[in-house]
Amino acid sequence: MATSMTRFTARPLALPGVYEVTACPRTDARGFFERVFCAEELLAVGFTAPIAQVNLSRNEHVGTIRGLHFQKPPYTEVKMVRCSLGRIFDVAVDLRSDSPTFLQHIAVELDAERHNALVLPKGVAHGFQSLSAQSEVVYFLSRPYAPHYDAGINALDRDLKIEWPLAVHDELRSARDVSLPSVAAFITQTGGGMTIFKNKLDTPAEVLTQAYWERLA
Repeated sequence: MATSMTRFTARPLALPGVYEVTACPRTDARGFFERVFCAEELLAVGFTAPIAQVNLSRNEHVGTIRGLHFQKPPYTEVKMVRCSLGRIFDVAVDLRSDSPTFLQHIAVELDAERHNALVLPKGVAHGFQSLSAQSEVVYFLSRPYAPHYDAGINALDRDLKIEWPLAVHDELRSARDVSLPSVAAFITQTGGGMTIFKNKLDTPAEVLTQAYWERLA
């Protein structure tokens, strides 16, 4: 069931706390105007912290894969990912050991023409495959990049059972991504995963709104 908002619609996905959010552009003869990010409205889907960083990736080739990336505690981050040019096959993997969907994944096609995005809670790895040449992806992050806590798992790990829609070529992946560990190695390294699922998913939106503005005060 979709969650209705003024400037967005939000659809909860199979991983707790993961939403597909679609902007509602206002169109006229000139084109359209839309709100790309709204701190107050997106509290309803768990983006409860101010934006600390906005990143952009550009992908020149069809089939390019980035990921699967995340930051380890205490620098876990909430993330909103949107394709601003072209199309991508966007993937989220649940690494929260206390989540009912631990190690499961979801995949959604993000399309600049559809104005949709994914909101990802802390403890979820993210990656994508470009479905078009010259795609661009924008990331809104609740934490700045912390290089000593930057981590990832291998997007081609068979245990994850991700069915990438296009053929995968290592030359369209970074050397770092090719060498990322398997999910089994991640579990061994972390002693079973990241225990950060207790993120108050059921907190009323009005309480989150008040807390958000108090942090900014």
